[in-house]
Amino acid sequence: MVAPTSPPPPTASIPEFVARWSPAPPTAAATQRGSISADLRDLAPKLLDARAFAGHPTLPDLLCQTLVSTILAPTPAAREDPRLAIHCLGNLYTRHGARLSPDPVAASLDALRAKLVAAVQAIQDAAHRRAAATNEDRRLVSAALRALQLVLAEARAPPPLDTDSLTNLVDTLNWAIFRAKSNPWLAANTFRTPTLPATYNAAVAASTSPPNNNGLHKNLVVRRMRSMNQLGAGTADSPTPARNSPSPSESEFSDVEAQREPAAKIRHTALALLGTLAKVTGKAMFNHWEKFLPVSGPGLLDIVRDDPSTRFRSLAATAVAALLDGSRTYLTAAGTLALDDGLATAKQARFTSLSEKLARILALVHTACVASLQQDPTALEAAQLVRTFATLASAADYLHRPTAWTAFGTAMANAARTHPDPSVAAAVTASLAGLMDQLGENHMFASALSPWTADWLHLAAAVARPQDDGPWRVLRHLCRDPAVDLDAVRAVVRDAVAGGQKPHATAVVEAIVSSPAAPSDAEEWWTATVDDLIAPVLAAENAADPAGLDAVAAIPVAAFALLPRSRQICIMTAVLAAASAAATEDGESEPAEETSTNSATAAEPVLAAAFRALGVLCTHAAAADDDQFVFDATQAILHAPSAARPLAVRIRASWALANLASHVLLPRVTSRRDEDDEVRALLPSVVSAALHAATKDHEKCRGNGLRALGPAYAALLAANPTRAPMSSVESQVVAALATVIRGPGGAVKPRWNACVAARPVLDQLAVRRETRGKAARKLVDALVAAVVSCNNFKVRIHATTAIAGVAGEGGWVPEVRAIVGAARKAVDKGASGTGGAAAAARLYLGEWVDAVAVTATALLDGCTGEDGEAEVRAEVAALVAALSAAQQQQQQ
Repeated sequence: MVAPTSPPPPTASIPEFVARWSPAPPTAAATQRGSISADLRDLAPKLLDARAFAGHPTLPDLLCQTLVSTILAPTPAAREDPRLAIHCLGNLYTRHGARLSPDPVAASLDALRAKLVAAVQAIQDAAHRRAAATNEDRRLVSAALRALQLVLAEARAPPPLDTDSLTNLVDTLNWAIFRAKSNPWLAANTFRTPTLPATYNAAVAASTSPPNNNGLHKNLVVRRMRSMNQLGAGTADSPTPARNSPSPSESEFSDVEAQREPAAKIRHTALALLGTLAKVTGKAMFNHWEKFLPVSGPGLLDIVRDDPSTRFRSLAATAVAALLDGSRTYLTAAGTLALDDGLATAKQARFTSLSEKLARILALVHTACVASLQQDPTALEAAQLVRTFATLASAADYLHRPTAWTAFGTAMANAARTHPDPSVAAAVTASLAGLMDQLGENHMFASALSPWTADWLHLAAAVARPQDDGPWRVLRHLCRDPAVDLDAVRAVVRDAVAGGQKPHATAVVEAIVSSPAAPSDAEEWWTATVDDLIAPVLAAENAADPAGLDAVAAIPVAAFALLPRSRQICIMTAVLAAASAAATEDGESEPAEETSTNSATAAEPVLAAAFRALGVLCTHAAAADDDQFVFDATQAILHAPSAARPLAVRIRASWALANLASHVLLPRVTSRRDEDDEVRALLPSVVSAALHAATKDHEKCRGNGLRALGPAYAALLAANPTRAPMSSVESQVVAALATVIRGPGGAVKPRWNACVAARPVLDQLAVRRETRGKAARKLVDALVAAVVSCNNFKVRIHATTAIAGVAGEGGWVPEVRAIVGAARKAVDKGASGTGGAAAAARLYLGEWVDAVAVTATALLDGCTGEDGEAEVRAEVAALVAALSAAQQQQQQ
């Protein structure tokens, strides 16, 4: 007699597994090949090794196909084979999902979705028969949910789900999250079997209750709760303990029950899958919002707010955040939200519009976020709640409803101040700071947090890890509140800077200096701020930190004038030193390849901040009158705009050049006749640098270059009265300004900068009595063309004002008639409509007509007696009268 052959031992490697079980899946008839179950159990842990497929680039795809074939086998050798294959497939995507090709990924999604739907249907069929679901079906659902989540999360490019597939999957998730938990027949025989109440009658229940018996489930839960209450978890009068300390059997969704109740595990994996599905599908999930965020009935917000399990609350918060973020484009349909309890609890009318329904859903989200933050959330839960609220804030009109924002801000502040876990407080403050960054520069958002300034200061002082910068970022936002205790903030920042916490505290220095709570006329306060905060940050050992330079740029003009001369010199010297040191470090580096987004170097932030500070100092009278500072600043700025510099540095340098030319060089040259002035020798270089920035540099630098070009050229003409206006470089300057002023279809900002720059040039030509020359004629023609053809009121206003620079000599009647006619057409047409845009257009129209009247009067005064002069004056008077009549009609 021949002894029966034993099955082969488990495979020792992944290639051996693929060779044994590919391409045909094992079936009940293929028993001679042995059971695949043992091989799958042996394979699962191997797939979690990141080096499992080293040297085998095509093996992941082959293994994925083999596992999919095993999952879809019509008659598997063992009933557990599909579940084990699904588990292995999930492990495969955990570590190697990015390696898989699109075809195996699509096959994986189809197989998992089909198996999941079939398993859920089997459980529901068993419930209709009043039979307990099999252990294998329950475990199969849990494994399929987990594998689907991993496929969608880890695959390099998961294929989009069609409408029917997405609907089936969403319905399955809805059952797993909200209905599986109330199915008493889901309990498997290997788990603790709940004892039915003595009063339970199966025949009566079968005739009066639906298959998914919620009443039976409630009785079972109450029975378990009362048994735990007898052990001290509660009292008979209050069988439900507080949420912060739930009993292990309070519900089948608690952390302890999740390890043994089948519905809890299914619900856990379903929530994780829902969050991932919402991230992947985006706005396609908007059609299924009512299944998870209903206006009435159970939904994700109930889990977020009331579930005793921290894991379920965190997963539900993640899912809500993903649903809102993926459908962000639809949130504007909600219009102006009324985020009060009345809307959140309002009864749904017979017909509800989409905007009304969205407004109710988002109001419920707001209420749930505030309620959850008041119940000691975990770090992950708090981060997801803030993320949800950030998306909500993009649609809700919180600026006009400060009470709603204050409720959320108060809940966040309390969570950060009172939570016993320091890591949670750090996570909450970091999330809150990110939300404040998103909401923008509005002190109303900071006002809701300022009552707890002392607590934020305590949290900031207690920061130990470099990454926990949340409290400092919150303090930076609190400084925007005019009522903040700025002295207390300054004291904590001063101690932090002195104690070595510079990366955190220095970022708050700029906020303190620019705060509306800073006194504008207190010399002692500003002197102490410079000595205690700005000077230490500007020290040589902090040369790599741009915070001090940003703080210098934020000093108001009036405050800088109050400082003692010694402090002013100290600040100017430190800024020039920072610019020189950063320029040297950056200049020694290899020139970077010129792209639209140049790669940042180590010196880029400091160098950009230094040129920003130089540009601001050029607007201060104390710095502009310092000969040494002006010379050194001019030299530093001239060496900045090279092609090898990062784009951010060139933008700041061109801005500083514009301030230098308009606020320092032109007034200096026109008011001082010092022939030995060293700055005069640099004017040709300044003009060349401005011309390069205006014509050859990046588009973001051209506006600043044009703004610098006019004053620099005017200063050059003033310093050299005998210089020919249209020689060499000067002809290029006039051509550059005229081209941009005329240019149709160009950017608006460079056009009005060019119009502004043309005014000092025309003023200087008038001083030289060359307004009838070629240069002046070319600029005036371009300005008149801009007034007549441009539709932007700012360009028209600046162009009209610039034309007044040629007043004093005759011959400009046709030009005056042209600009007056263009203004009359605009007045007759009017600025129709309502709202902020129409109001701004009417305001600009009035400003333009005033500029036309002033310019026309100035030019016509030099054209007395010329042909048409009297008619044009009458047209100007008619224009002013027409505007006045239009304004009165608009007011009525």
